[in-house]
Amino acid sequence: MASTITNLINTIDTGFPVAGQNNDSQGFRTNFSIIQSALLNTEAEIESIQSTLGISAGQTTNVNTNFVTGTHITALTDLNVGGTNLISTGNNYSTVISASGGAGNIAMFVNTASTIILDYQASNATTATSLYLLSTTNVLNSATFTINSNNYKIKSIGESNEVTVTPWPIIADIATVISAQTPITFTNPFIPGQTSVNDIINQALGNGGGGGGVNFANPVTITNTTQAVSSSTGALIVDGGVGIAKNLGVGGAMGVWGEALFQGPAVFNGTLTGGGFANSLATNGYQKLPGGLIMQWGLTALLTGDSTPGTVTFSLPFPNSVLNMQATTVNSDNLVDIVPNIASISSSGATILANNTYGSGGSNQVTIYWFAIGY
Repeated sequence: MASTITNLINTIDTGFPVAGQNNDSQGFRTNFSIIQSALLNTEAEIESIQSTLGISAGQTTNVNTNFVTGTHITALTDLNVGGTNLISTGNNYSTVISASGGAGNIAMFVNTASTIILDYQASNATTATSLYLLSTTNVLNSATFTINSNNYKIKSIGESNEVTVTPWPIIADIATVISAQTPITFTNPFIPGQTSVNDIINQALGNGGGGGGVNFANPVTITNTTQAVSSSTGALIVDGGVGIAKNLGVGGAMGVWGEALFQGPAVFNGTLTGGGFANSLATNGYQKLPGGLIMQWGLTALLTGDSTPGTVTFSLPFPNSVLNMQATTVNSDNLVDIVPNIASISSSGATILANNTYGSGGSNQVTIYWFAIGY
């Protein structure tokens, strides 16, 4: 809403009263009346803002507290706090979803806090049972600190800035930093009471031991463009199985690092290539099939009646064995009966003879088609 305060302030006669002369009392009354109206409008506008934010009169928020409570921050598109298109509080703060503080709260803690140790309490001559800090502001339970290469962790924070520590601090170390007034840096836990942010997210998703899950009524868009080169990379990584009731559309290559099991018909509208489907669709070519089976084909020209067999070289040597090979001829001469004989077979090729068993005899050029299968 537009403020009316400025318009009222602009009507105040700033040249009244005039020094060194008697001034009409009406001028005082007019200026005071305008000031009163401006203050009343200011009060109304402040109360309106408080009502919008859900803050009651006299309520103090976000002052020496961990939680912003009773307020609602609404953004129609993006909420920018020191960043772009995200909630960010700078490098010195951790922004986490609070599970114990109530749904929707955002807790912000400094990553580190620095203060001075003023004194200690001890039950023996070597170790202290508690420490007294100059201030415990921004120091949280489970915060860690180091003195002379010895690591410590805060167990509890009491009154008068007293903290208990595990293990018990060495008095010789404590006395040194107290004497020198050396500030100690306390590193707060990322999430108090939690081992990682995943614990809170799992709890919010209903995965904290009682099952649950999340239902999305609208499409979910992931703008991260990381490519998947394994089952543990990409913009979305799922440790468990994925059930899809409708069609799955893949705009790029689909990699399967495991067994592809089809319970129903598999329809491929394109060409199956690569890996187990490698092929050469030439006159003399081959086709590999998943499982290791290989089919090969080709043709060769021979002279009938020639005692020298023709040689067939497979386009791709069979890695293990040839299971079967067939040969036939293309013959348009009714007076010639040509019979191809496979003389020998190896993993890399075969030899074939062409015999004329009927007709005028002699030598004739013929074409032999052959087919071999193996693995």
